[in-house]
Amino acid sequence: MQIKFLDERLTEFKPATELSAGYDLRACIDKDVWLIPGGQEKIRTGVAVDMSLNYFAVCKDTSYVPCAIVMPRSGLGCKGVKPRNTPGLIDADYQGEIIVCLYNEGNESVPIRPMDRIAQLVFTIALHPFMEVVTDFSHETVRGANGFGSTGEQ
Repeated sequence: MQIKFLDERLTEFKPATELSAGYDLRACIDKDVWLIPGGQEKIRTGVAVDMSLNYFAVCKDTSYVPCAIVMPRSGLGCKGVKPRNTPGLIDADYQGEIIVCLYNEGNESVPIRPMDRIAQLVFTIALHPFMEVVTDFSHETVRGANGFGSTGEQ
């Protein structure tokens, strides 16, 4: 995978610890932004990634496609601030800057300062299975088409 830093303040992009799943995304802004209750702001992260070279086929019936998911940070989440479209999916062929739309669902204004850690990026894969169009499924499950609440209450 390749990464581009679009902000000169960024020098590395790695998990905080050896066992951290996410890569911190930082607010590449020049001055404080205040998120008022119910407010949202698009925040630049200064990072662009290219996952397209990692595309690989596993077998003739299924392909794996790399992707990344923008997830909230627990510290901001406790204040009611998180990415508006959580989780946010980034496709392997998107090569532009990652922008995080932060939303304040809390009751107090929260400052976002330059270079604050605002979200985390988790890399994963999506399946592209072979699809067979049918009029009836070849196997019926116990649940079938029963929806919400159909497995009981506990």
